[in-house]
Amino acid sequence: MLSKVNIEKQIGKGINIVPFKRDNIKENSINFTISDKAWTLIPKNTGNGYNNAKPACKSGILTLEPHSTTIIYTEEVIALNNKLGGTFHAKVGIVSKGVIFSSTMIGPSYCGHLMISLQNSTDTKIKLKVGDTFISLVLHKLDTKINKSLTNSNTGGHTGKLTDLNIHPSNNEQKFLDEDWKKNIVSIRNKLKDEADYNSLHTEINKRRYKYYTFLGILFLIILAISYFVLSKFIFDEDSKSIIGSMAFALIIELITIVTGILKKILNIDI
Repeated sequence: MLSKVNIEKQIGKGINIVPFKRDNIKENSINFTISDKAWTLIPKNTGNGYNNAKPACKSGILTLEPHSTTIIYTEEVIALNNKLGGTFHAKVGIVSKGVIFSSTMIGPSYCGHLMISLQNSTDTKIKLKVGDTFISLVLHKLDTKINKSLTNSNTGGHTGKLTDLNIHPSNNEQKFLDEDWKKNIVSIRNKLKDEADYNSLHTEINKRRYKYYTFLGILFLIILAISYFVLSKFIFDEDSKSIIGSMAFALIIELITIVTGILKKILNIDI
């Protein structure tokens, strides 16, 4: 499971989200918001499938009809690389209203809006505000990255499944969901680079890296200085060779190895 630190390091690399809000990154998840692209499904009288669907949003308010299923798209577009996957979970505030959400997954290399299904289990209407967060994504690193030819092809927000649900978006809605840049991780990443919150986060991460490099550089120089002193005092002086000097030399070599390993680990920031 990726922590907040892991997620922040992957923004603009393995994780790309547009629009991007830093506040939506939590301790071990990313929150996503409600868009106005939502439809209430109307079941067939036979109980098998759906007869039709009607828009569920009006004037910035999403209405979940009693004992009904509503399909909602997130405001955000997301693109993952082929090393990451995750699961979705409803926020406690949503569930406490009587909303049922069946956790689903997102696979490696997915690109597009997220299609979410919510069910109102109560006898009354439930109203949610467009723009509020409602689900959280928990991400995991794959032990072995997936070959691109094997990744799932459900890009572009699963728009091909709308017809199966008898949802018929307007031309503008269809165009919005099907924009070409939302189907490619490179184009989504390029859009992300224009986001103010991304640039703020990127600047902060670079400052952290600079502090790490400075600290480790100073530490490395200190060890080198100690090494020179010990070598000149106990090793290079033929008259004062000793077992202590040999032990000190071995210890210094070990310290240099450890510091070098730390440097490699920090420099290799990619997951």
